[in-house]
Amino acid sequence: MGQTKSGIINLERYLLYGMILSMATYPIPFLRISAEESIFPIGGLFIPLSSFLLLIRFFASGKFFLNKILIVSLSLLYFSILLASLISIHIEAERIFKLSIFMLLTVLFTGVLTNYKSLRTSLYCIILIGLILAIYGFYGYFTGNVGEDVQKHWWWNYARYWGIHYLPSTRNSDVYYVAIPLIIVSALILYGNLRSFFTKLLLIVTSMIFSLAILLSFSRGAWVSIIVTVAVLLSMIWKKRGIFKRKRLRLWLSIFFGAILFLIIGFKTLNYFGLHNYFIGKMISIAFPERAGYYLEETLSNEDRIEILKATFNIILSNPLGVGPDNLRYFYNSYGLYVNHPENTYLHVLSENGIFGFLGILVFIFYPLLILYKKIKAGYGDWVMMGIFLTSIYLATSYMFNVGTFSFYNWVLHSIIWSGVAIKEQGAVND
Repeated sequence: MGQTKSGIINLERYLLYGMILSMATYPIPFLRISAEESIFPIGGLFIPLSSFLLLIRFFASGKFFLNKILIVSLSLLYFSILLASLISIHIEAERIFKLSIFMLLTVLFTGVLTNYKSLRTSLYCIILIGLILAIYGFYGYFTGNVGEDVQKHWWWNYARYWGIHYLPSTRNSDVYYVAIPLIIVSALILYGNLRSFFTKLLLIVTSMIFSLAILLSFSRGAWVSIIVTVAVLLSMIWKKRGIFKRKRLRLWLSIFFGAILFLIIGFKTLNYFGLHNYFIGKMISIAFPERAGYYLEETLSNEDRIEILKATFNIILSNPLGVGPDNLRYFYNSYGLYVNHPENTYLHVLSENGIFGFLGILVFIFYPLLILYKKIKAGYGDWVMMGIFLTSIYLATSYMFNVGTFSFYNWVLHSIIWSGVAIKEQGAVND
């Protein structure tokens, strides 16, 4: 009987890896996971499969672990969706169903990824997906053969691939596919105890590919989030290893010269594509919008975003229990704004799901971050846990510039993060 249970659990785990790897189909519209209009929606296959696997786990394994804080946060989110939907203008059944299933993934992952080996394999899968999409992205950047005609206006000249969702603003979502792998690879290089020079070289080249992809995305939110995440990483290295120790001086010199090398290659890349001025404009657009307009040669969106934020705060104050999933568009219309979200996950959840959903999402995002930090500080600083911790830092920061509530990829990331928390609390379960 024990072998049967083990066989079921291992099969469940491999199917979960398959679900993660299937996200590499993201650039292909009719294969894209969770695509709302698609000929063959992979999401329609894997989401019911996830639910089925979850049931198998409940009945076939006597060691199913549920994190109490996770259940509290999800309960708040589910309750807020139900409450806000009851008083909403339109009940968006498809969105509600999708969001409900995505949230359930966190419970599934924590039940399946029950040891370091499975957690490590999941991170390898994320890196592989990122590498596939980054290479595909550079192909699009060099050839212009990626995308559809609807995408080819002024923005196409500056980010030909990082907008594979076929709308300009979605490059802020697409960049997660290369930013998160960069963070994980960085943790692997610095904390992976690597011995092979070839492996180190391969990882450094991979990190350079991801870095250039992020640079060419022209996503300011991604730039800021990466800077914050790298600052946290360097701070933790400083405290743990010490810059003045002779043994660690080589590490810091490597980081310093690596940064110089990236700046040189990045500068050459921008000049190659004729994007030097555009980069400068993007960098100073928030602090110096008038001067940035000279470099960008386009109308800035700062004023529009301020109007969206003002309208969002008014909607929140008028609807403390939320307006309902995917209902913000109707309220924005009354302000003369034709947008769907405030480009901020926290404000988006607060406005659509109300105060209960807002509390739920805060616990869901920040509790794992705090727990992982405490565990790493206590001496569990291997590259797997560091990669998951830094991913949580990036997500928490990036959500100030983008909305990720309906992103299958982002929910998978959170599910992996919560799996790391669960493993720490219950102890690593052997295969």
